[in-house]
Amino acid sequence: MAGRISAIVVVLFVTMVIVEGLKCPVRPRGSRKKQRERLHALQPHHVVVNAKFNGIDVNDRFRFIVNQVWSKNNGQLVVNDEITVGADNSNLKPCFNKLALTKYILMLEPVSGEGKHRFMALEPVVLAENHRHKQRVFEALCEKENNRCIMRVIMPAREILYRGSTGILTCDVESTSPLVSVQWLKDGRDVDTATYRAAGLYVQKNSLFDSKL
Repeated sequence: MAGRISAIVVVLFVTMVIVEGLKCPVRPRGSRKKQRERLHALQPHHVVVNAKFNGIDVNDRFRFIVNQVWSKNNGQLVVNDEITVGADNSNLKPCFNKLALTKYILMLEPVSGEGKHRFMALEPVVLAENHRHKQRVFEALCEKENNRCIMRVIMPAREILYRGSTGILTCDVESTSPLVSVQWLKDGRDVDTATYRAAGLYVQKNSLFDSKL
């Protein structure tokens, strides 16, 4: 009986060690702080993006769709570009392995000789839901005039749409003011009305949806 109990204790101990080893070493608040500190030490070739996780490819690389870039350190990426990100660092892998299908702010190192869409991660990913953190990223990477950030409008990317599909146009604005809003017009008229909604054209935040192409 004593031997059987000992075996159970050993198995439980090993399991606990494995689970502990898979934990992401940096908590959300700590990862935001780490990103802010590194923003001021970025090299010109480093890339920073706000991107949505889009799954894992056949080579176990993490796929993302670019949602936002800034004036500096954008690697010539544009909205809707698909990029792949590796996480060879053993400290980063647990953080990447727990990604959900949502948006993150990533700091990236381009992989030499593999084009502009292949990267290795510099830091643990940071959820892009914290407004204050996003504001600090913008202030560090924005184009400045007289030491003040210039408001930048990021126009929607061009898309090819097919009859019966839903068209989505998104207009992002970089600004230090939280009061900036986006207004959509069609033939000079505000789209966000009951008449246009009945016709399948409606606005949600800063995006325009057309569900009756």
